[in-house]
Amino acid sequence: MAQDQPILPNIDISFVLPVYNSAETLFELYERIAAVCQYKLGLSFETIWIDDYSHDESWEVLTQLQAQYPQTVTAIRLSKNFGQHNATICGIAQAQGKCVVTLDDDLQMHPEDVPQLYAIYQVQGCDLVYGVMTEAQKGILRRSVRNWFGKIQRWEGKNRGRGSSFRLLSRQLCQKLLRNAHGFVFIDEICLWHTRKIAFIEVPFYPSRRRVAQSRYGLGALLNLSFSLIVFSSNLPLRLMTLLGFSASLLSFVGILVLLLRKIVKNVPMGYTSIMVAICFSTAIILFCLGVVGEYLNKVYRLQKRMPLYSIDEIRTTPALV
Repeated sequence: MAQDQPILPNIDISFVLPVYNSAETLFELYERIAAVCQYKLGLSFETIWIDDYSHDESWEVLTQLQAQYPQTVTAIRLSKNFGQHNATICGIAQAQGKCVVTLDDDLQMHPEDVPQLYAIYQVQGCDLVYGVMTEAQKGILRRSVRNWFGKIQRWEGKNRGRGSSFRLLSRQLCQKLLRNAHGFVFIDEICLWHTRKIAFIEVPFYPSRRRVAQSRYGLGALLNLSFSLIVFSSNLPLRLMTLLGFSASLLSFVGILVLLLRKIVKNVPMGYTSIMVAICFSTAIILFCLGVVGEYLNKVYRLQKRMPLYSIDEIRTTPALV
């Protein structure tokens, strides 16, 4: 007799929630997710919480939450802080639902908006549905950085730079995402490579409910993420190097013609200033190009090391869901 295969639970929707220093919002967030699934959507669900090495009582709260709702809560503790996208990948790898919704942990995104995403997913058959928040209440500097980054990303595709961490993914897209997640991970970049069946709906922006109302991404972290994404998943810097090299060559050629013409016509001696300007300009271009090449080599080196995206320190779940 053939050995019985394990029967997976029939879960309609999985919620993946990276957690970082949000102990005070976790119980309320779960209760609102449960209410939406039971009373608005009428769907079976699970919640997967990934504690990205918080420094507050988040893990203690998650263990209590899992003990109270063992059938619908999986709590994962990472061994150190790996970042939001890596933590989200960890949660997606554990998800068993027919579709996956990713949510932030600070109630800036309300579970009550999930039915809008699910309706678009059902009606249009999309692989990916984004809930894009209005940013009118965000800081001017942060909006400027995000807008600048979005414009750069859209040079390589009309939907690039428009995503958010409030998204619904089909099961098929999740499987493709997990197969291609390596090295530096930016979930939206991988998803946009795999599918064009994408929808966007606008959802309200809500103030953060963290005790310290501060984004997971400060300005420095946002700039670093933008730089890493541009270098790792785009050939824009290489194009820029080519453009700068061509421009420098053209300007140098014009400058040489001007200096030669002045030498022939006016018999003006070549001076120290012109030499130093030429040296400094060409040196700056060379160093810039070498720096960009160095960044690409560094990324290739890190890929070759095949380091995992995350390391799980502890996981608490119902045995039947493993």
